Amino acid sequence: MIKKIDELLETYLFYELGEPDSSVLEFGFELPERKWSGGIDQDTVNIYLLDIDENRELRKNEWERRYEGTEVKKSKPPAMVDLYYIVTLYTRPPDPAREHDLLGRIVKALYRFDSVAKEGFGFTPELEEVARSVSLELFPKSYIDDRLGLQLWSAIDQSARPLVPVRVTAPFDLSLERGGGIVRSREISFVPLESRLYALRGRVEGEADGALVPLANAEVELKEGGQRLQMRRSDAKGRFALMRIPRKPLTLVVTAEGYKSGTMELADIAEAAKEPLKLVLEKDST
Repeated sequence: MIKKIDELLETYLFYELGEPDSSVLEFGFELPERKWSGGIDQDTVNIYLLDIDENRELRKNEWERRYEGTEVKKSKPPAMVDLYYIVTLYTRPPDPAREHDLLGRIVKALYRFDSVAKEGFGFTPELEEVARSVSLELFPKSYIDDRLGLQLWSAIDQSARPLVPVRVTAPFDLSLERGGGIVRSREISFVPLESRLYALRGRVEGEADGALVPLANAEVELKEGGQRLQMRRSDAKGRFALMRIPRKPLTLVVTAEGYKSGTMELADIAEAAKEPLKLVLEKDST
């Protein structure tokens, strides 16, 4: 959904700014730091996603029902999410007059978004549907400092410049649905402790020059006997997570390039799930 909203903002502003040739005005979604802005060679509108948050005022907790013959379908309503963008403009070569003109047109376009018909902007049918489902407003700039606790431009080593803060509120489909026959009684059930599912999380580290370093892209396998049940790879900080694990004795096997494989026996999954696991691999000298 976020990618679609990025495309929606880019296409909408492209048409509202009246630039007929993409070689005249470029669009980007980069962190507007000095290194990036110093490398652009043409006028650029940058639409940077700053933050994401749930809109709790629009939250709906009740499941929505619909009846299909003798079946009743229940689905979770979409989560309403606020996406906070900052829109900045860079002219090349620097031209304050053109920059102010384009900034003014950007502000006008963003204020107009919820009141204009969305046809005629080069939207695909899919983007037209997105445009009808989202709302857009300019939010107070104090949000950047008060909520995130930082001075944005100092944090990214960039000289202060005008920015247009934009909040897009959009529904995120949770794709949660249940179905069953129509019944006239209410059933209360419980799940025995033995049938609960657990999650394991942890970190893979390796020995290097007398110190421990996180191992990225390590292969973490969960096995029962010789059969693989799950496999995940560790992230850049060596972290991994395995989900929906039954309570039974299992084995964790970890392998990483340049290191000897490691094994951890998990006799009690419930106990293992209480704290993050730590697996340390020895350097393979062969």
